[in-house]
Amino acid sequence: MKRIAFLVLLAACSDAAPTNDPAAVPGELVVSLRSTGPALGAVRFTVSGGDIAQVTAADPSVTIFTSNTGGDVTVVAIGATLNGALVRIRVPDVRKVSSYRTAVVELVDTENQTVAAGERYGLVVAAPR
Repeated sequence: MKRIAFLVLLAACSDAAPTNDPAAVPGELVVSLRSTGPALGAVRFTVSGGDIAQVTAADPSVTIFTSNTGGDVTVVAIGATLNGALVRIRVPDVRKVSSYRTAVVELVDTENQTVAAGERYGLVVAAPR
């Protein structure tokens, strides 16, 4: 009986959302910013396409704020100069990386001016390197 209670407790504490696929590989994916435009100090974006159990900053110099709305996660990332890995997302199956989508909502440069989103900025979801 103690073993069953322990397993139930262990499952309840898991970071990844439950899945019915026994071959699922829970883990983390990284959302990275690719930029050829002016340096950014803040980015607001959404991530959708699957369960996301947790969002953490990929770099200690980046501060993040998150909210969940209707299956989408909105993230605000703030830092001195943003480029490269922004956040790590905990997902139930890293093999489904292609199902996750991102959308830039707002960009702000290091002078606190709004920057137009366009081809110079993009977000990529991938397995960590």
